Amino acid sequence: MSSAKFASLLKSAKLRKNDRIWFARWVDAYRESCGVGPNDRIPVERDAVIAMLRQQKSKGRKAWQRLQMVRAVEYYRNAILRTGEPDLHDIRELLARAAGQ
Repeated sequence: MSSAKFASLLKSAKLRKNDRIWFARWVDAYRESCGVGPNDRIPVERDAVIAMLRQQKSKGRKAWQRLQMVRAVEYYRNAILRTGEPDLHDIRELLARAAGQ
């Protein structure tokens, strides 16, 4: 599913308003970091998620922002790819602790 279609799907999702806005942005950033075109299906791979998070950390993104990135990618994985794999729970937990949540 394209980034634009995902953003459109988020408009009707039962998420907080800011999550609907930022999940689209974070998934698009993830897509770009994977080198996937804007109209292509975005593969969710654990190593690619970690690479994006490291890249974002080097740009000064705080732990709570990187946590939101993981949540956005998980939402895409669950809603669009309809799978629970790869499991990103440990990454989310580590960032939640770092963010003080």
